Amino acid sequence: MKNAINFLPILIMLILSNLSFANNNTESTELKLFWNSKRTDNFTTPTKQGERAALAGGYRFARVEGYVLTEKYAKTLHPSLVKPLKLYWSKDRTDNFTTATKQGERAALAGGYRFARVEGYVYTKQITGTRPLKLFWNSKRKDNFTTATKAGERVALAGGYKFVRIQGYVKAAPPASDNISGRINLPDHLRPSFENVPVWRLQLRIKTSNRENANTDSEVYAQFRNNTSSIYYLDNGGNDREKNKTDVYDILDPNIKTIRDIQFMKLVIKGKDGWCVEKIELIVNGINNPVFKKSFANCHWMDKDSGASPNLYISGSELRRASIWRHTTRNKAIWLPPSIIKRYTLEKMVESYVGHLMNANPKMKDLEYGKKFGRAYVEAKKTSNNKLHFDLDLVYHKVVDLETDVDFDLVINCQQNKINLKAQGVKAKLNVPLLSTILSAFQSGLFKMDMGNFEFGNANVPFCPTIKVTPQGDVSLRL
Repeated sequence: MKNAINFLPILIMLILSNLSFANNNTESTELKLFWNSKRTDNFTTPTKQGERAALAGGYRFARVEGYVLTEKYAKTLHPSLVKPLKLYWSKDRTDNFTTATKQGERAALAGGYRFARVEGYVYTKQITGTRPLKLFWNSKRKDNFTTATKAGERVALAGGYKFVRIQGYVKAAPPASDNISGRINLPDHLRPSFENVPVWRLQLRIKTSNRENANTDSEVYAQFRNNTSSIYYLDNGGNDREKNKTDVYDILDPNIKTIRDIQFMKLVIKGKDGWCVEKIELIVNGINNPVFKKSFANCHWMDKDSGASPNLYISGSELRRASIWRHTTRNKAIWLPPSIIKRYTLEKMVESYVGHLMNANPKMKDLEYGKKFGRAYVEAKKTSNNKLHFDLDLVYHKVVDLETDVDFDLVINCQQNKINLKAQGVKAKLNVPLLSTILSAFQSGLFKMDMGNFEFGNANVPFCPTIKVTPQGDVSLRL
C-alpha cells in the first residue's frame, strides 16, 4: 500500500473546522510601532513583553506595521521560508533594534547592543499578502527604525533617516482564521490551481432513495477514468445501499493523482437487482463540503431488466460546470497536507479497498465481510512508531460460512518527499486452512493497494515530515 500525496503537499481526511476572526490568532501577531520623543527612539515589537516595556518606558503607540508569524506557526513551514525577527537593546544609546538579517545582528553586536529575545518570524521572500519590513537608520539620533508601512517610510525620510535594507516580509493583514485543524498550514502562494490539487483521498457519498425497492444487493462499481484499471467496486462492511440510507465509499484509484485526472463519474450496476439513487456527492481530501453534488427529484434508476440504464453517468464537462468545482471559502483546506492521519480514516480506506478486491478478483468471490467482532469490520492498532496492525473480519462461504480472520501490517515511511503506506506480512486464520489461491490473491492485492497521494515539498523546498504513530493509532506528520 502506498501512495504519495501529490503536491507541494497533502494527505488525509479531516473536516474543515469553522473559521472565524480571532484576537488570539495562533498564526500571526500584530507588529506594533511605539515612539518615545524624549529618547527619540522608535520601537517595533509584536510581543506582550515588548509592549509592556514600551509603555513602562514612556513610549506611545503609533500604529500597527503588519503581522509577524508566531513561533508555533513558523514551525509548520519549511525553514527556508521563514527566519526569526530578533530584538537587541543598547543601554548607552537607549535604542531598541529589531532585525532579521545577519548584517543587522553583526551591526548590533559591534555597536554594543545586547540580544533580548526572538520577537516572532518573518518570511524570507515576498509572497501574496505580504510587504517588506524595511530598516532605516538615523546617525544623529543613533536610532534604528523598522517599519513596513508607507506612513512609517514617510516619517523616517522626513526625520532624516536613511534606508538600510529589507529585513524580511510581513503579512499586510491578519489572516482570516486560525490554523486549520489537522492540516500543515502553508503560504497561500504555494496553492496550486484547483485542477492541479493533488488527490490523496477520493470519496463518493451516495444516498439511496426511500422509494419501494430502491435498495440493491447487486454489485456496483464506480469509474472516473476511461481505462479498466480505474473500475472500482463499492462494498463496505455490513449492509450498504439500503433504502433511505447514505453510504460513503473511499475510492483508491492510483490513476488519479490530481483533480485534473478525474475525467467523468460513472456508476454501473452489474446484477439484476435495481438501484435507485437519490443523491450523489464527490468529496476530495476529506473536506466534508463536496466538489460536486447532484440530486434526482424522482431518483435515478439503475436497472438492467426494467428497461432503465444500468449506468449513472456524469460527464467531465458537467462536473466542471458545477459552481463548487473550484477553490471556495468552504473547501480552503482542500490543498493542504495533513498534519495527522486518523486511524479511522485508514481503517475506512482499507475497508473500502478490501471490499473492492472481494468483488473484482474472481479468486476472492467467496469472501465477504462477516460478523463484526469488536468496534469495526476493519480495526487497526499501533505496533511501533511507524507501523499499524490491521485485523479484518471476513467470512468464507463456499460451502458453509466460515469465519475468516485476515491480518497484515501497514508500514509508513517517507522517501523522496513522499509518504508511502505499504502492506506487509499478510496472514489468514480460518477454521480450516484457507485456500492458498485466495491467500495469494489477498497478498497480491494488498501489496498493490494505493493509499493516498501524499507528497511533501517541491523542486525548491524538498522535505519529509517526521512520522509517528500515536498510542491511539493516528499517524502524526510533523515538519
